[in-house]
This record gives sequence, structure tokens and C-alpha cells, in this order.
Amino acid sequence: MNAQSELKPYVIGLDLGGTNSVFGIVDARGDIKATTAIKTQGYPTVEEYVDACVEALQVIIEQVGGIEQIKAMGIGAPNGNFYNGTIEFAPNLPWAHDGVVPLAKMFSERLDNIPVGLTNDANAAAIGEMTYGVARGMKNFIVITLGTGVGSGIVINGQVLYGCDGFAGELGHVIMRRENGRSCGCGRNGCLEAYCSATGVARTARELLETTNEPSLRYRYNNVPLDMGGRYFYINDNGTVWNPGWSPVKTELDEYECRHGMGYTIIKGKKNGLKAEVTFFVPQDYDGEVQQVVLTNESQEAKEFALFSMAEWCLWDAQDDCTNFQRNFSTGRVEILGSTIYHLTEYRDRRNHYAFYTVNDTIDGYDTDRDAFLGSIYNGWDNPETVKAGKASNSFADGWSPIASHYKK
Repeated sequence: MNAQSELKPYVIGLDLGGTNSVFGIVDARGDIKATTAIKTQGYPTVEEYVDACVEALQVIIEQVGGIEQIKAMGIGAPNGNFYNGTIEFAPNLPWAHDGVVPLAKMFSERLDNIPVGLTNDANAAAIGEMTYGVARGMKNFIVITLGTGVGSGIVINGQVLYGCDGFAGELGHVIMRRENGRSCGCGRNGCLEAYCSATGVARTARELLETTNEPSLRYRYNNVPLDMGGRYFYINDNGTVWNPGWSPVKTELDEYECRHGMGYTIIKGKKNGLKAEVTFFVPQDYDGEVQQVVLTNESQEAKEFALFSMAEWCLWDAQDDCTNFQRNFSTGRVEILGSTIYHLTEYRDRRNHYAFYTVNDTIDGYDTDRDAFLGSIYNGWDNPETVKAGKASNSFADGWSPIASHYKK
């Protein structure tokens, strides 16, 4: 490897799933610098799929300074052969179902001949956890991935187990039911994947619903307490966390004022000498809301603080948000371009519109995954872990509860 390639600071990662293909550009420490995603299933041929991938990648490659800054690319894919850089007879990929696809070679040729490695997606997850995640320091463990299929990555004595052909440990296609088993995309019946993947669980739910007249969900859309979730601004001023509108953190404010007008609302809050004035304005003949935040230090000393925005996306229909959990929890899709966070759930799949939340300034971070923003499924909007930490986690939502949060320090 020459000295010039050593100086290139970034690599591209592709998490190629049966439903979504998610890209990230990361540095050597594992910090994500840019992300984007496309739908995997929307392309009948691998050539069309690669075309769409490269088009999406060009945007984020330019964000980090161009292809000259990219050292290599790694792909985690179902039925990925580590030795050959190919995807072979992948049951959940229409363009790789019946043959061998040299995907690593195709991407390398389209991306200025940078080195491209490819492995099974669960093996890639195992390497990631062993290098940056919860398996750091572990020498023997198994990672199981659940999505459109079921995958497994096995590590023994600190080494990923590939086997002689690169396909060791495919737990998803272990036959669990030999008689009257469900058909699997691989062509056999009774595979674990047919029951335990996301699509398998959804199929089980549908079968159960067909056998009963009992309601499947009970819900109350007008939650108690009322008006939780939606959109907020949070401020972390040297460890004191508060909202200009008091709720949901409910930190006692030194001053508070709220004024409603025709098409606008102004909320003012003040805490420890820092004053925040937030204006919410809906322009005439515009399907959106404009927000303005003015922060004024009225104390006698310099202040360093962090400001967080937060908007919770919905699926365009209140009733559907509360009932269609299978779709809500598996189709969420976002994209981050600069200071703009796009909500692209089902864009071009079921509808031709999308939403976005943008800032007219450079941001220092973002979050698009609600659980990452809150920090725990037991945390609420009154106690978000990201705001308490004073720094965004740059989370990327893929399926679960997408939000839009900007971070500015």
C-alpha cells in the first residue's frame, strides 16, 4: 500500500439488507461523518442497483472532500462470500436470487478502483461489535441479526469463522420444522428464517389474526399526560437542562411568556441569565412551519451551552400511526444532508411526498433515532440522555421511530 493511500482518512461502509441499503462514511475511530440510504428491493437487476447506490454515494462522498479522501469500502451483505467478494444465491435479493454477483468488483470499478471488501452481513456486524461495540475484548461470541432474514456471525479465539466456502454459521437456514414447514426464500421449507425474521414474525401475526375476531390492539391516541412528544427545543447550560416552554423537562424557569397570534406563537423562557425566544410561524399557502430561535446571554459572564431541536416524525396519518405498528416499526427512513434531515419513509414506495427539518446554520451533530436520543426505552421526553450528555450521538434511524434533532454548541 503506498503512502498516498495511507493518508486517506475515510472508508465507506454498506449495510446491505433485504429491505434497505444504508451507507456510512466513517473515520478510523468509527465516527460517522455522513450517511445515506436507498431501498434494496426497488431494482430488478444488479446493474440498476449499483447505479442507484453510486448516485446516492456521490452526495456524501463530496461532503467529505471527494473520492480522493476515501481509502476503501466494506460491504456486509446476505450470502456474502468473503473470499470472492460475491453475493451468492441470496434468497431475499431479487437480483442475486439465482446466481453469483461480483458486487465488490462492480463497486470498485464504479468508485475509482478503490479496494472493496465484502462479507456476510452478520459477520460484518460481529467485526463491528468486536472492534467498536459491546464485544470489545471478547474472543468467543455469536452475533445474531434479525431483519428481512436471520443471520449469524461466529467469533472463535478472536477470529471470524468463515468456513471453507465463506458461509459457515448460516443459522437462518437451519431447518426447524421438517414437516409442514413454511416455505423459505432459499427454496426449502421449515427454515428458522421463515419464523424468526421480521417478515416471519409479521406472517405469524397475520395468521393469528385470521383465527380470531378479538381486536389486536387497544390504544388511546390522546395520551395521558396530554401533549407529550411532537417538537421541542432543549438547552443544556453547564449541566442545567431546560426548555424555553418549561415542558417536558419542567425545570423551574426564572421568566416565562407565551403569546399566540394569527398563524404564529412566541414562547420566551429565561434561566440563569440565558434568555430563549422561540417563534413558531406557519406561512400562508405553505405546507410547513418556520421556527426561529434567539438566544441572549443577559448574565455578566461568558456562557457555553448546547441547543437541541427535536421533531418526532409521523406517517402522515394519525390513526395509522397508532395501529399499523408492523409498518411503523420497520419502514422508518431518514437521510441527512448537511444541516437538513429528511423524512423519507415510504417515499416513492407508497407516496410521492416527504418531509424535512432544516437549519440555516452549520450544525455540530444530529440524531434521527428516538431511542438513541432518549437513551433508553424507559426514558421520556423529560429526560433525554443525549441532551443530558450535552452532545448529539449522530444516530441514524433505520426502521424504528425516526425523529429529527439538530445539535448546536
